[in-house]
Amino acid sequence: MSDGVGKRVRKNTGLMLGAKGIGAVMAAFGIFFAVQGLSVEEFGLLVFMHAYILFFTEVATFDSWLVMVRHAAGGLTGDEAERNDPARFGRVARFCSSLDLLSASVGFIVAITLAYVLSGFIPILQDATPFLFFYCLLIFLNQKSASLGVLRLFDRFDLVAMNSLTIPFTRMAGCGIAWALGAPFWVYMAVWFAGSAISYLTLPVLAYFELKRRELWAAATDRRLTLTAPEPKVWRFVMYTNIDTAIAAGAAQLPLLLAGAVGGAGFAAIFRIAQEVAIVLAKGAVMIDRVVYPEFTNLIAKGEGARVPGYVLRTGGAMFAVGAVIGAIVWFGGPYVLNWALGPEYVKAAGLAVLLILGASLTAAAGPLFPAFYAAGKPKKAIFSRLSGLSVMVIGFFALYHTVGQIGPGFAVMSGALVSLLVAVYIARLHDWSASKAAQGHTDLSVSRTSAGDTSAEADKTGGPGQPGSSSGRSSE
Repeated sequence: MSDGVGKRVRKNTGLMLGAKGIGAVMAAFGIFFAVQGLSVEEFGLLVFMHAYILFFTEVATFDSWLVMVRHAAGGLTGDEAERNDPARFGRVARFCSSLDLLSASVGFIVAITLAYVLSGFIPILQDATPFLFFYCLLIFLNQKSASLGVLRLFDRFDLVAMNSLTIPFTRMAGCGIAWALGAPFWVYMAVWFAGSAISYLTLPVLAYFELKRRELWAAATDRRLTLTAPEPKVWRFVMYTNIDTAIAAGAAQLPLLLAGAVGGAGFAAIFRIAQEVAIVLAKGAVMIDRVVYPEFTNLIAKGEGARVPGYVLRTGGAMFAVGAVIGAIVWFGGPYVLNWALGPEYVKAAGLAVLLILGASLTAAAGPLFPAFYAAGKPKKAIFSRLSGLSVMVIGFFALYHTVGQIGPGFAVMSGALVSLLVAVYIARLHDWSASKAAQGHTDLSVSRTSAGDTSAEADKTGGPGQPGSSSGRSSE
C-alpha cells in the first residue's frame, strides 16, 4: 500500500477545512447582516424554515454519491477509476441520477404535506406556512448527490471546496445589501433561497465538465435513467445508508426544529446563533467523513483494514482537541462578542454555544468511526450508534427544556453526542479490522461480493469498500 494515503487525506482534509473556514467567515457576516436587519422573531422564522427543508432533504434523499464511489469503479478512485470500466460507470451513474430525482420528489411532497397538516398544531409552523411552500422548492432542486459522487470519485475536492463557498458568499452579499436598503423579511428569505439553489444547480454542471474531460459523459448518458440496480443487492446497500444518514440528519437539524416547536421563533433565533458558533467544527467533522471515505475504501479493498483504526484515532483526536480549544474561547469571550455584534437579546446564546461546541467536539471525535464501519461492510454498527445518541438527545431536549430552561437543550445535545461516541467506540473495539485482508488481490469488490447489509461473521472476513453515513453529504446549509 502506498504511503500516499496519509498525504492525500491530509491534503484533501486541509483543502476542505480551509474552504469551510473561509465559508464560516462569510456565513458569520451573512448572519450578522440578517440579525441586524430582522427582528429576533423574523430571524428565528427564517432559520426555522431553512432547518425544515434541510431536515426533509436529508431524511428523504438517498446518498447516491456513496453508490458512485463504491460501485462505479469497483472501489477504485482517482485516475484508476476512469480507466476501470466505462460501461459499469454508466450503469451506476444513471441509477444514482434516478435516485436523486426520486428522493427529491418524495421529499418535496412529504414536506409540503406535513407543513399543511401540522400548521394548525405548531405555532411557528403556522407562521412560516405562507413562505414555506415556496421555500420547499429547494428540496426538489437538491438533486446533486450523484454529481458529488463523480467529483469525489475522481478526487476533485478542489471543485467541491469551491462550490461549498457559494452559499455563504451569496448570503453575505445578499443580506448585506438587504440590510443596507432596509429590505423586508421576504428579501432575506429570497437571498437564502438563491444561495442554496445556485449551489445545488452548480454541482451537476461541474460534474458534467469532469465527465467530458475524462470522456465518460457518453457512457453516463447512452441510455435512459433507471431505478434498476446496476449490481446485485445495491438497493439493500442504499436502504441501509439512507437509514443511517436519516438518523444523522435528525441529529443535525432536529434540535433547531425542536427549539422552534417548544420555544417559538425567539428561542429558535437564539438557538441558531449558538449553533452558528459551533457549526464550523460540526461541518469540519462532515468534511472529514467525505475525505477519509475514499481512503478507507482503498485500504479495505486492498486488504489493509488493520491500518484503519490508526487513522480513525489520530483524526478523531485532532478534531476533539480543536473543539475543546474553541469551546474554551467561547466560554470566556462569547458573551462580550455576542453583545457587541448582535445585541443583548443574543447574549444568552453564549452558554448554549459552549455546550453545542462540546457536543460537536464529541461528534467530530466519533466522525471517522462511521466511514470506518461502512468501509468494513458493517452499516448496522453506525446506525445503532447514531440512533442511541439521537434518542438520548430528543428525550433530553423536552425534559431539560421544561426543567432547566433554555440552557437545557444544550445539555441534551451534548449528552446525545457523548452516548453516540461511547457506543461507537465500544463497538469498534469489538471489531476485527484486520479481517478484511481477504479482499486483497480482488479488483471487483462489488456489493454482490459483500453486502453492506450483511452482518454475518463471513461478512466480517470479506468486507469490501463502504461509505460514511454523513448527512452533510446530502445538503448544504
